[in-house]
Amino acid sequence: MLYLLSFILILIGLIINKENAKYLLSGYNMLPEKERNHFDLVNFLKFFKRSFLLLGVSYLIIGLLISAYIYNPLIFIIYSVLFPLIGVFFIIYKSIGYYKPNKWSWAILTFGLMIIIAIMAGIGIGLAEVNVTIKGNKIYTSGPYAIAIDRNQIKAITIEKMPTIEGKIEGFEMGKVRKGIFKLSDGGNATILSNGKDSCFIILTIERNTYILDYRADLKNKLFEKIER
Repeated sequence: MLYLLSFILILIGLIINKENAKYLLSGYNMLPEKERNHFDLVNFLKFFKRSFLLLGVSYLIIGLLISAYIYNPLIFIIYSVLFPLIGVFFIIYKSIGYYKPNKWSWAILTFGLMIIIAIMAGIGIGLAEVNVTIKGNKIYTSGPYAIAIDRNQIKAITIEKMPTIEGKIEGFEMGKVRKGIFKLSDGGNATILSNGKDSCFIILTIERNTYILDYRADLKNKLFEKIER
């Protein structure tokens, strides 16, 4: 993804020129001929090409540095998603200065900003710590896929490694963080609520579902003992 997206961003900065702008340059290609004649295309292309080349090169270099020196896949994934989004949004924002701003240009900017905020909020919610609590005969978890399990319905409890996952049915997945319903290699489905920090998991089997939970390592065994009682 890093190399491909960097290549695309750099390619955009290289291929757009004065000759093909009226076909390829979004916004400019929609202007009436009269407005194109008064548009400062030369200076805009300098800004546009320089911006995309800088975005593509910086995206690649920073991404490689994160991969080499920060051993955290989550940080790399978040960077890979947000950096180009924010970069392109900034380029669009600065581009408005070359056009005659109207309600549609500001509406597009607002919409783009809302998308970035929504993505950031979704990532934040998805990465939020899953907390497990036990009250009476109920086991509760926090978060968007919060569950409440009656201990009397549990048929089996094991602590083992994460089963092989074939794919996501619904929910959130980023690196090893998984929250939602996933398809397992044995053909069954499981509700996984994993913060992605542990190598072992508590697997609860009830009549119609399997729940895979993890917890902080220092509390996992204690939690397991409480569930067994």
